Amino acid sequence: MKKIISLLLFVFLFSEGFTQVEATFTLKRFNSLSQPYIENYLKIYVSSITLREDPNEDIQYSLQVTQILRQDSNIIDFKKYIIHPVDSNKNIVLDDLIDQQRFYVKNNEHYTMEIIIEDLISEVRRPKKIEKAFNVNFSDVTIEFSDIQLIEQYSIASKPTSITKSGYNIVPMAEDFYGDNFDKIAYYTEIYNTSKTLDTNGKYLINQYIEDYETEKLVGEYNKIKRYSSSKIQPILNVWDIETLPTGNYNLVLKVKNKENEVIAEKKQRFQRLNLSRSVQIKDLNTQSYNNTFVDAIPIDSLTECIKCLLPIASELERSTIENQVNKLTDNMKREFIYQFWKNQNAQDPGKSWREYQNKLKYVHQEYSTRILKGYETDRGRIYLLYGMPNSINDKPNSNNSYPYQVWHYYRAGKFNNKTCIFYSPNMIGNQYLLLHSDLPGENKDLNWQRTLKKRSNGSSNEELRHQNWEQY
Repeated sequence: MKKIISLLLFVFLFSEGFTQVEATFTLKRFNSLSQPYIENYLKIYVSSITLREDPNEDIQYSLQVTQILRQDSNIIDFKKYIIHPVDSNKNIVLDDLIDQQRFYVKNNEHYTMEIIIEDLISEVRRPKKIEKAFNVNFSDVTIEFSDIQLIEQYSIASKPTSITKSGYNIVPMAEDFYGDNFDKIAYYTEIYNTSKTLDTNGKYLINQYIEDYETEKLVGEYNKIKRYSSSKIQPILNVWDIETLPTGNYNLVLKVKNKENEVIAEKKQRFQRLNLSRSVQIKDLNTQSYNNTFVDAIPIDSLTECIKCLLPIASELERSTIENQVNKLTDNMKREFIYQFWKNQNAQDPGKSWREYQNKLKYVHQEYSTRILKGYETDRGRIYLLYGMPNSINDKPNSNNSYPYQVWHYYRAGKFNNKTCIFYSPNMIGNQYLLLHSDLPGENKDLNWQRTLKKRSNGSSNEELRHQNWEQY
């Protein structure tokens, strides 16, 4: 099970934001010499479960997970078990929980997997229910792949366990998102029936590469070919270094080719990449590589604003350039900055990403701008541009006991899961809401946010005096 690494307690006190346990689920299909099997990868977001301190001040949680394999109304197999802390020391910081289970199934059959997750400590959170229908259809003779399993970590197995495949203990990735904290992508798959289709000395090639999801074109130098001999089951475990892979949507692609170089089997696995480490630097702004691109059409008097509006999504180095040096750049350097920024976001089609961002800017200007601030300069506009539309907004504009406030909840915010932002309006007039508290790294945190919301009065509190530049009507 994945090591536990990150915890913010304020979310657990705010029951309106989390009325049930939140989790993601992935199912992968494999074959064996005896019969097929499936593996279920479950990721439970710690910020959506109840944590409690015991008398020793250790952190406790208790989750009951039930996994039921069905065919129509018949239960074929089931597992029920409790997940609780292995080490409950209060100094340990918790990360999302990873669980893996294996079920053996029959070939050429249709099934439904049902998963129920119950928080045994909470009296208010509803159980999380997940249901997925699937087929298992492995050929007895045709060369084919298993599903592709994304891997968080792996090691050589000293003895077989429930997560062992082909001599490896494999901890799965339950999602297909690779944020800025990932510099590698690892995956595992199996190839079946090469010994039945080819002769006993048969040779074949495995071609592995990464392609752009939309254009299906090869990306960079992510391409390798290796020769194999025929076998009943051929495991494939590969790792790509994606440190320089730009933000975008991609496919892992694997192909089996015969000696005539014909593709006889193929498998793809989509993944998303967020890479904020590639920053535009002033020393790179004299190449004028923007010629004949979307940047040529930007009016001269709009260049500075087209750069300033990038502040919510820029890297630390880029923000420094925008805030301190943008007015010193020539027009050509400004155009190059814009082009290089969006090329780092989308190497295949930077203009498309720029146009999509312009549409988001229009939205935040319409929804969140004030008399003195553009939409992207407000807290809500900045969070929207950085993380997108929240999955839910709990809007309380007319509460009698607190300032007007909004709670934004994200199942996924960039590379983070299950995050919350609380905005409020301490002057109770106008459209500007300040970010009062969030469990997103780098954002404002106020562990007494509930108390701050209730400081509504005619006078100014110390909390209110910390905020300046409010819109007045």
